[in-house]
Amino acid sequence: RPSKGKSKAMTENQRDYIIGMMKQKDISVNAIMGRFDGLDPTSDDYIPMQTARAMIKWLEEQEEDLPF
Repeated sequence: RPSKGKSKAMTENQRDYIIGMMKQKDISVNAIMGRFDGLDPTSDDYIPMQTARAMIKWLEEQEEDLPF
């Protein structure tokens, strides 16, 4: 139940996607927390949707196997 002033929370699908990407790309919770205001997608109940989208965008930009 979001209160006034609180933006919409990320969805479970977004959470699952973020956690999956973190595992796939071997990105630690600490790396995410350091970059996104201490928010931990593996344990925080509430993460704003805008932040979740930023996490996904950032994770998608991380290349695990660069060809050079």
